[in-house]
Amino acid sequence: MRFFIVGNGFDLYHRLPTKYIDFIHFLEKDFPDVYVGLCNLMMKYSLTHFDRNIVEDNYWSEFEEMLGSIEVLELAEEHRDWSTTRDYSGKPNSEILKMLEFGVKSNLYILPWMKNINKKEIPKHEKNKKIEALIQKDSEFLNFNYSQTLEIIYNIDVTKVLHIHGTPPRKLIIGHSEGYNVQGDSEEIGINLMNEEYIKKYFTRTRKKTRSIIQKNNIFLAKNI
Repeated sequence: MRFFIVGNGFDLYHRLPTKYIDFIHFLEKDFPDVYVGLCNLMMKYSLTHFDRNIVEDNYWSEFEEMLGSIEVLELAEEHRDWSTTRDYSGKPNSEILKMLEFGVKSNLYILPWMKNINKKEIPKHEKNKKIEALIQKDSEFLNFNYSQTLEIIYNIDVTKVLHIHGTPPRKLIIGHSEGYNVQGDSEEIGINLMNEEYIKKYFTRTRKKTRSIIQKNNIFLAKNI
């Protein structure tokens, strides 16, 4: 038996539009309001340099890391009350709500993008004979992609492929590895407790639960690794 680990390079080799820049183009076309909001958020708060007028692959090459790259301290401090030392429970800022909304609802945008690729893009392509020759009848695959290239092009049985991050129509696993760690002397400034709570929720809900993913798929992984 042969065991294969498959990443996005496999899909790109088959000329599939699975780069993150392709996802951004999909957002721009199908979810224009979300696209504009994301651009504005990236330009203002991301640690990564972003110029919406210069769209290149490297700006979106690590979409998952972008979820954790928002400069939380800058965002939180901008909406703190420096005129008082007391914390307060004011109305959460709209920009924080937008950030949370996109992070939590990213499945709603990536899922239809992947469904479109599986139904319309993958069937256009043919199998590669060299790759086909490497695949044995009992081969198994650890697939980090959301796409079903193996199943559709190479007719691999679904029981032989573990989509570690999920695949349509199931919920996709999307996130980052960062934790919430805002530092600052709260005794010197007034903190909007609602803002702080929403930022914590953002990092909690968009953080990838790696340990539970491994435990859930322990039988498959233990057998092949």
